[in-house]
Parts: sequence; C-alpha cells; structure tokens
Amino acid sequence: MTNVSVVIGRLTKDPVIKLTKNDSKVVNFTVACPKSYLKNENNEADFIQCAAWNKLAEVLETFTKKGSSVCVVGHIQSSCFTNNKGVIVYAQELVAERIQLLDNRYGMQASVEEIPLEEAVPSL
Repeated sequence: MTNVSVVIGRLTKDPVIKLTKNDSKVVNFTVACPKSYLKNENNEADFIQCAAWNKLAEVLETFTKKGSSVCVVGHIQSSCFTNNKGVIVYAQELVAERIQLLDNRYGMQASVEEIPLEEAVPSL
C-alpha cells in the first residue's frame, strides 16, 4: 500500500515561512478544492490542510499568494494532541513532496519536482 495524495486548488492565504526549533523552514497552508460534482449554485469546497518544508516552503513563499492555483503531491500525515479541555484531537495534513504552480504568472508553468525528498521533507 502507498500513501500518496494529489490536491489541486487555490491557496486560501499568502504563504508565510516559519522556523522550527531545529531551524527547518515550514509553510502551513490550506488549499481550497471546489466540489466540481455539485451544481454552481452551491459553490462548496473542501479545505485541505498542507505543509511544505525547506526548499518547497521557500518556493511557495516566493512565487505564490492568496488565490494562486497549485497542484500538491504528497502523503497524508496524521497526528493527535490533547487540547486544553482534555479532549484528544486528531488531525491530518498533506505533507508536500512536489508542488506544481499552475498560474501562468511568469509566462510558463513551474514545476517543483527536482528537489530531493530529503531536502523537501525533514525526518521527524
């Protein structure tokens, strides 16, 4: 079995790099994916939580903004934590391994696939 997911949609806000305690760069972002099987009257979308690390984070912050179209390929990562009310909360996010910028902003489509996986996603 393989854990691979592909999401195509638009960024819901401008990406901003944050530094972890280990000085790794990360951008947490959300991709809005329209539910194309519904009629136009509803305009519903799914909002997919994603994370891009290091070089991919730099590319996102430099070349995208709120509303940019992207294709994110990666794996689903699950985590859990206990909130301040003592309830266990489960969360999933798509950890980007490849990102394709779909906007024609610079006269061409850009694909971010040449970055080795170990540079894109740190081992935790």
